[in-house]
Amino acid sequence: MVEFFLVANTSDEVTYKMVNADLNEVIGNITVNKKTKDYKLDYADEMTSHYESATYSAIVRMIELHTYPSHSYYGWG
Repeated sequence: MVEFFLVANTSDEVTYKMVNADLNEVIGNITVNKKTKDYKLDYADEMTSHYESATYSAIVRMIELHTYPSHSYYGWG
């Protein structure tokens, strides 16, 4: 399961910290531009895991709904 925690929310972009909740390990931060939906990871150039893509999809949906919870998760099992 991936958990994500709100780090920053400006008029242009939103940043969440991703945590692998199964291992209790911080993955890193993902920042998404609210207009273009472009993303930046603070530790890599591109996504390589389901944790990142699940978080990105959730953030895009949050942008569409104009709702930015302080904590959320995407899980299975």
